[in-house]
Amino acid sequence: MANLNKNSQMQSFVFKDKTFDFPIEVYPYFLDKVSMKAFIVIMILTALAMIFISIITENTFGIWLFAFVSVALLIISYAHKKPRFIIEKDKLILVEHGFIKPKELYWKDCILYPTFNKSNATGQEIPLLHFLYKNNNGEMERFSWLGLKQIRFNEHHFDKDDTLKFFENIKSLSEKQ
Repeated sequence: MANLNKNSQMQSFVFKDKTFDFPIEVYPYFLDKVSMKAFIVIMILTALAMIFISIITENTFGIWLFAFVSVALLIISYAHKKPRFIIEKDKLILVEHGFIKPKELYWKDCILYPTFNKSNATGQEIPLLHFLYKNNNGEMERFSWLGLKQIRFNEHHFDKDDTLKFFENIKSLSEKQ
């Protein structure tokens, strides 16, 4: 399971025989290396096809459309190079992304609330984890949420159940301090 380093302060966290040093960065995780290589090959083949078609038809619409889609994908991939969260010993930090301002939530105030959301496109249930806290009025408010299947911690990826256990273990260990 999970345990602390033997130091008096929590400097690292061990989960599933993997050691994580604080701060732990949480990234969106969509593609593995094989999928990424396949994506690059498909993009190159599509670019060559668009160039070939535009030369034959003497119309550059295809190239401009491909360029637009390529730039959009580049922007999206660049946005995912920044971590979504940073986990520290005592708090969870939501990292700034464009319009989202950085926020902090201390683990002692955090309530982990796992749910499922049904996808309109595929009909599959998507496991989500909401980070809740009580506001000044005593009402529950959502700090943020994430998909349990689509994240990685530094360079490690777990399934949805282990990802939930990861957050539960860090929360319980930080509260013991």
